[in-house]
Amino acid sequence: MEKLINRRFSPSQKLSVMLLIILFLQFILGIYTNLYIAVSTKVGGIAFKMGYMMGSIGNYGPIFMLHMMLGPILVIFSLITFILAIVSKTKAEIIFSSLGLISIDIAGFAGMTFFMGGANNIYSFIMALGFIVAFSAYFSNLIRS
Repeated sequence: MEKLINRRFSPSQKLSVMLLIILFLQFILGIYTNLYIAVSTKVGGIAFKMGYMMGSIGNYGPIFMLHMMLGPILVIFSLITFILAIVSKTKAEIIFSSLGLISIDIAGFAGMTFFMGGANNIYSFIMALGFIVAFSAYFSNLIRS
């Protein structure tokens, strides 16, 4: 443990800490949304759903809005982390940050599909899998030796 505390962290590892915190918050907000916010189960065309989604986001309250806003923030920071890992030329950082980026992208796509596709529980499950894989990847990037 002392070795971990006294060691210098790379820029991608520092961003991994921030991503872990945001991912934890995103997970809590997602669970709250899943338990206490009823998402429409009506399924329509993509154009209808996009218009519906943009017009009705405010109807679901601030918790849901924050959950949705954190998604793009996670994508941006995970992309920056991936770029920093490539610049560092450290194989482990590249592997963990790419795994985190892909997992966050998959979870985000599943979230949009969940909202626009009638609240099918499989998409909720895919979001949870994306979260746990991304969280594990960024945690592994942080503690690697």
